[in-house]
Amino acid sequence: MPERIVPGAPGGGQSHHVGALSHRLDRAQTWGVKRLAVVPLSVALGLSGALVGCGSHAAGPPPTAPPGAVAVYAGPGLQLDQSQYTAKAGKVTIAYIDRDTQRHTLVIEDAAGVIQGTRMVVNGQNDEMVESFALAPGTYTMHCDVPGHGAMHADLVVS
Repeated sequence: MPERIVPGAPGGGQSHHVGALSHRLDRAQTWGVKRLAVVPLSVALGLSGALVGCGSHAAGPPPTAPPGAVAVYAGPGLQLDQSQYTAKAGKVTIAYIDRDTQRHTLVIEDAAGVIQGTRMVVNGQNDEMVESFALAPGTYTMHCDVPGHGAMHADLVVS
């Protein structure tokens, strides 16, 4: 067996037979170095995965509605930010902005249940869709038609 001087070992740094012990120490030191390198790497990969999972819009500033548009915010959670919105008859521009982490839709129906214009779709946090509708005076219902999102509804009063 090879001999090594082990500082701090019993006997004050004398020569000892340390073949098996030396091998275990070398493995422990190597493992410690690998562990130190792996931990920051796994943290970095975890953070990058979390950011990728948030969608492409999460990195920038939150969107804002264009001037004159009715801003309707989805979320956080299964809710719209208001129970009632108002607009003037004619061309009504709606900015649908997602403050949640999941996909939402916005459908506008008149009193007879007829869908007005296009279904709006936002696909996660900070996604935005802006659409204009030709609306006559009246009360319209806006809601998310994703299954399970029935709590997401509000009135749009157009005068």
